[in-house]
Amino acid sequence: MATMKWLVFLACMSSLFVACLGTPDTPRGRPPGDWRQCGAPNEYPLDPSCRQKCNVTHDCPTDLWCSYTDRDYYSVCVDYSHCSYLGSDTQCAQLEKDDPTSCVGNAQWHEEALYGDPACGRAHDVLRCQPTPNGCTLVAMTAYDLATP
Repeated sequence: MATMKWLVFLACMSSLFVACLGTPDTPRGRPPGDWRQCGAPNEYPLDPSCRQKCNVTHDCPTDLWCSYTDRDYYSVCVDYSHCSYLGSDTQCAQLEKDDPTSCVGNAQWHEEALYGDPACGRAHDVLRCQPTPNGCTLVAMTAYDLATP
């Protein structure tokens, strides 16, 4: 009887281990269900649906703009109306005294009408509150504006 309980326990643990690995098309670091495959190779998953990839607005259906929505991936056809980016922090503070990585800044979002084709994607020089060996400090970085509703 003890052997049977041990086998049931091992079977349960094995199924949990396999479930934690995810499916082959689920990239590591993303929870299951957060990643989907689109139906066509010219589509890109953008919540809540798949969007058509594009190079210029002429590639898109009427009333949609070809826009960058993520600087690391593709430009896609969207009905968004703005290009937005997170501006510079002007203040920098450490939230928790014992945690040197708990830095917080006060940056505000900036938006403008869509421009360019594909729209958005312009680089902006900004300052970000970042943890450094000397504590929380404003550090020069680059932010890219992306298409937003």
